[in-house]
Amino acid sequence: YLSSDEAMEEGTRSWLWQTCTEFGFYQTCAEDSGCPYGKGHHQLSMDLEICERAFGVAKNSVWRNVQQSNEQYGGWNVDSKRILFVNGEVDPWSMLSVDLDHGRSAEMPTIWVEGASHHFWTHQVLESDGNNILEARRAIYQQTIEWLGLENKLYFDSPARVSNLRSNIVDSVQEGR
Repeated sequence: YLSSDEAMEEGTRSWLWQTCTEFGFYQTCAEDSGCPYGKGHHQLSMDLEICERAFGVAKNSVWRNVQQSNEQYGGWNVDSKRILFVNGEVDPWSMLSVDLDHGRSAEMPTIWVEGASHHFWTHQVLESDGNNILEARRAIYQQTIEWLGLENKLYFDSPARVSNLRSNIVDSVQEGR
């Protein structure tokens, strides 16, 4: 599977490459933990074996690669601004993110979405979406609009006004706002 065209077309192989050479981000759940996922069914050794078989990256190299990425980008102490960290309560990767306890600042706010899984707020809008998902989308939108300086330029009631909004966004990005 990892060498198939299917894995390449879906992006699976490139994501796995990143986990082996930069991020880690492996989801495990110890049998005696309070983890909400399949306890004891997925071991870290399985992910490290994929790195070895698919890419020839030894497990010791994976550890070094993750450490190097944390050092390069700052781990929980990212030296940047205008980054919005959004995490779901049942997101297996949320523990690795900047959050209320790690690295949050006025220039790098966080949003915690109760009851949500990984990037649920980016999925297609459905009538069944809970208020927590709707509020997360609004908060993401509002923060983005604020950073782009478009607070007073938003109109969505006609195609012409949506086109005007797109032009304003492109202008703001090109001006470096």
